[in-house]
Amino acid sequence: MSTNTQSVKFTEIYDTLPPETRRVFVEQHLITLLDLIPQEKANDVISAAQNQKESLRSIPTLDVKDKRKEIRTLLDALNQDAKISIIRERSNREELLVELADSLTSWLPDIWKVVYEYNVNYLESHMCLLFVAEVVSQLARDRPGGCQCATKNMPINVIIRNRHGKVIQAFDLRGISSIDQIVLWIWRDLFLSLFAHGGDFFKDVIPDMLEEIESSMGWSALNRLLYGGKKDDELEDDDDEGSCYRDRCYHQDDHHSMPCSCPFHAGYWTSEINEQLPHLQELVQKRLHAIFETRPSLQLFTALQRITLNEDEYETMQWLQTTLSKIAPTTSETLLAALEIYTEEDMPYEICSLLDTYSYLLRPRDAPILRSAVTVLAHSDSVVWHDRSMQIIEKELYDCISALHAALKSAFSRIDNDDERQTFFEITRLPQGAQRQDRIQQWADSITTASLSIHPAAFAAMMMGFPMTPGVEEGENPELNAYLDFSHSDPDSDDLREEFQPNIEDRFNEWYSLSQNIKGGAGLLARVYQRAIEVIPLLQANDIVNEILNRLGERPSKTHVIGALEALATFCKTQRRKLTARRTKDQPSRRSNAPSPPPLFGTSPTGFSFTFSGGPGNSPGPSSQTQNSLPGPQGSDMEDVD
Repeated sequence: MSTNTQSVKFTEIYDTLPPETRRVFVEQHLITLLDLIPQEKANDVISAAQNQKESLRSIPTLDVKDKRKEIRTLLDALNQDAKISIIRERSNREELLVELADSLTSWLPDIWKVVYEYNVNYLESHMCLLFVAEVVSQLARDRPGGCQCATKNMPINVIIRNRHGKVIQAFDLRGISSIDQIVLWIWRDLFLSLFAHGGDFFKDVIPDMLEEIESSMGWSALNRLLYGGKKDDELEDDDDEGSCYRDRCYHQDDHHSMPCSCPFHAGYWTSEINEQLPHLQELVQKRLHAIFETRPSLQLFTALQRITLNEDEYETMQWLQTTLSKIAPTTSETLLAALEIYTEEDMPYEICSLLDTYSYLLRPRDAPILRSAVTVLAHSDSVVWHDRSMQIIEKELYDCISALHAALKSAFSRIDNDDERQTFFEITRLPQGAQRQDRIQQWADSITTASLSIHPAAFAAMMMGFPMTPGVEEGENPELNAYLDFSHSDPDSDDLREEFQPNIEDRFNEWYSLSQNIKGGAGLLARVYQRAIEVIPLLQANDIVNEILNRLGERPSKTHVIGALEALATFCKTQRRKLTARRTKDQPSRRSNAPSPPPLFGTSPTGFSFTFSGGPGNSPGPSSQTQNSLPGPQGSDMEDVD
């Protein structure tokens, strides 16, 4: 008993030592003990070591250092070819990519043999797989050489054979990025073999290895790892077979385990390997839980539900919802993720609760997810939730109008001056003709932002032959226009893009489209129209709108304003036609009734005034007092002038 206690204590200490220290300890202390023990036992130890040596005689050599050097040389050649191919008749890019893919894929079968058949060198094999994954990720991210047909359509054929030459798995894939599926397939076997044969020390490092995979390939790689590298769209085709995995995917009794035939298990697995899958699934789920607590998302929410065993499904769902409710109000990203999840799960109460309390965390670029959440509220059976959706839609449309007004004012700074407004309303009373067109051009000139005088240093540079900064316009910051390029889709620039070039057009059109498909949308749009012509009166006359569009067309940085103004002008034109049709329809009934009711339309000489009742929003339509305080045909149903 004492001997066993000493051996257990020694094993615990030995497992905590670094590899270098272990070797020194064995050489200085354990090897010398062979000369002190009986000869028979010493022979047994030597015989066991010899057997181990014989069993590993044909093990492949991974040689990470040489492989890394080889791959780096090919990557350097690929980058060099991308730079000089523009002046050469032919590029060697495809040949280099083929050689690079062959070098990576020819290495993978050896890695699998080392970890699954020989059950050794787990850490070294893990580093090899990490290196392959990083190279594949680099090729997908950097895209050297322009056209991506070669990288996306390159055939990837890999055959995994055991030490006896039997085919274990054949991969027939397309595109260099598909190599990561083979890498994850090998990683799964590595972890299962490590659970079965690695000992307690190696089992303790598995969480760290999973974290390294997540850092290199993202959390989705951990989810795919359980399914042998398959992606979500491939899993959706196998939902029927996948249900057996959630029921533990194997049949176990006191004597043996039979592997499941579903595609989430490998047919070549032994019962010992097959029984390790729940342990791997538990560690992956634990890691994904930790990620969900800081970076929730709908995709991660769905993945956690998918990998949860049936008996744990209720507890997992409760944990997910509790965690989500706690972290939702912490940042804009977590709130957005919560809204997306609640929308997918059709949970209007939770959506309404978040929007009532934490809507201030939402940004303009979050409009698509907010719109999906509002759609759930709008189509719910509850009147309260429906009214809340109407309030949100009305507010968002008002915000689009305000954003367009601010963008117009940056180019036409005097557009809100009382004198210019008075002039505008005078122009609207003029008949069509040359006089009206001249007055429109004069008015547009008077409201345009004055030019900034050139800086003396810039003038001196121009006289010396240095070119002026391209794209700088009147009244604008030359530094920002020179150095900020929003033409490329870069998520890191979303906030800057929203500040300097907000996508008002798409936001307005999408909220407008939603309001057309819900109950009460017609009245809401009427109130929005009234607000639009109050805030931006020029929307009442199409010829004036066209003149403003022409002026904006001369300024390249105002393309986003052009689209937004066109969208608002089209909306107002449609609403005017609807109001005119409604007025025409109501005229006979008003004539037949006596005494006639108070006039619905104003007495202005060139139009009429339409007052809308307040809707279900916190921002009701403009009051009659506000309308009467504005000069000219504010809110009138003017004829369209094209």
